[in-house]
Amino acid sequence: MSDVDNEHPQIDGHRVLDADEVDLINNTIKGEEAEVADLVRRLQEHALQCSVVEGSEALRHLALARAAFEVGFMHAVRAVARPLSPWVRPTPDRE
Repeated sequence: MSDVDNEHPQIDGHRVLDADEVDLINNTIKGEEAEVADLVRRLQEHALQCSVVEGSEALRHLALARAAFEVGFMHAVRAVARPLSPWVRPTPDRE
């Protein structure tokens, strides 16, 4: 893909993704992430209906779940995008 075809500037440490990879991230991973975020919002609404003690405990667990989901989806995107890492030696196809 030439620079003319690529509408986004190159980000250091990142490679240009092909159309299938972009679709996988934007339409599959991000779509699932939106569904999980909606689930967490519904669970938060439910927790707010509980007593103060039970509700605060439920909200704490939901905050932990939300953080874990956010990290999980970030790693799923990275699994597709495969950005270069300063912690890993580059292979010939990734230099």
